[in-house]
Amino acid sequence: MLWFGKSKEQEKREVLEQLPQPPGTKEKKEVREIPIDSVVLNPYQPRKNMDPESLEELASSIKEVGVLQPIIVREIGEERYELIAGERRWRAARLAGLSLIPAMVIEATEKEALSFALIENLQRSDLNPLEEAYGYKRLMQEFDLTQEEIAQMVGKKQSTIANKLRLLKLPVIVQEKLMNGTITERHARALLKLPSETEIMKALKQIEQRKLNVSQTEELVDKMLGLISQEMKNKGNRPPQNLKDLYGFICKTLSKFEKQGVSFNVVLDEERGELRISFLRGEGYEGWQGGSSR
Repeated sequence: MLWFGKSKEQEKREVLEQLPQPPGTKEKKEVREIPIDSVVLNPYQPRKNMDPESLEELASSIKEVGVLQPIIVREIGEERYELIAGERRWRAARLAGLSLIPAMVIEATEKEALSFALIENLQRSDLNPLEEAYGYKRLMQEFDLTQEEIAQMVGKKQSTIANKLRLLKLPVIVQEKLMNGTITERHARALLKLPSETEIMKALKQIEQRKLNVSQTEELVDKMLGLISQEMKNKGNRPPQNLKDLYGFICKTLSKFEKQGVSFNVVLDEERGELRISFLRGEGYEGWQGGSSR
């Protein structure tokens, strides 16, 4: 077998050099008709959603002119084939009532079939952004490929790959909204600027309730970031509210001088309502312009 007993680097090289290629890029393969019910779906197919109306239109076309481009499969048993590329054509052909479908049968290991199915689909323009992101993630996990290598394989910029992968950091509910088309990829990318899931969900609620477009969403996010920044600034400047808070504030502030060899002893006396600060001699005592406070 191609994949057993080999290092990650060897596997990566063989993925890059020996992937099954689409028709016409290697030696010509024979196309033959196979029973449509003998084909099983590839479990690694990145496409999750298919538009029913679009499938019906393709099925109508197939009834008129047939399947113009063969599907690509690999043999997995006697008269059993696993689909590698062409799921939409296969589904539409079934809708059209075909019993046979033109297919190119290639020799491929399970991992080769996985890589080919992912790459073939990732080169399509109609994948949902999340389907695309999960496809890239799968290539990175299964074959230890870098973003740069994937970009070269699918003919896209590395920054495009990185931006798609960032979508996977969104909360699940936001990913679902992106998958079903409630929000666009640009909406989702704007939400990624927010620092927490709580803030993201607040913004998502506003987007849905107010039906915000991308520009309005970006303005909303910028406004939220400004408020968060101001709140943090105000919190940092807020004076201590009681002796315990003051004690903690003083200890934190004076601890900065410990690197200079200067030490302080801070004592909290809640009964008397006092904080006593003693300056202790240390290595930095002579050079430090300070003193004790009471």
